[in-house]
Amino acid sequence: MSNKKLPVSLPLIIQPMFSKKMAIFIAFLHSTALIGIWLASLDMIIQLFLSCYVFLMLYFNIKKQLFFKYRQPIQNITLINDYFLFPDKTVATILPYVYVHSKIVILPLALKNKKTEILILFDDSLDKTTFHYLRVRLLHPITN
Repeated sequence: MSNKKLPVSLPLIIQPMFSKKMAIFIAFLHSTALIGIWLASLDMIIQLFLSCYVFLMLYFNIKKQLFFKYRQPIQNITLINDYFLFPDKTVATILPYVYVHSKIVILPLALKNKKTEILILFDDSLDKTTFHYLRVRLLHPITN
């Protein structure tokens, strides 16, 4: 981390990338669900159906959370004061139930078309300086 300080009023550009911690987390959750399905005393047809469903959700979660498909283009979003600006000029406001920790940030965003988008960022999905500034900006929002 450099000693150069970023003024709080400047926009913060966030460029998420592939996260190993998110991949491990997704794999752990889905494998736990599969183990639970097969340990339950259910009919074999139901177990197969539920297992197929878990594999389908694994596929979509990997595409959405790890490779940022099926969602707004978030390869280069900008935090300006208390809202995010997407590359296609869509504005997303930050909902009040943000979770900020030293290892993970969970950002619920409200889009203009009444949709919500949840952006989950582990500390290895951003560079250290950007992750630190994001946490600081979310914990201590700018008051106008």
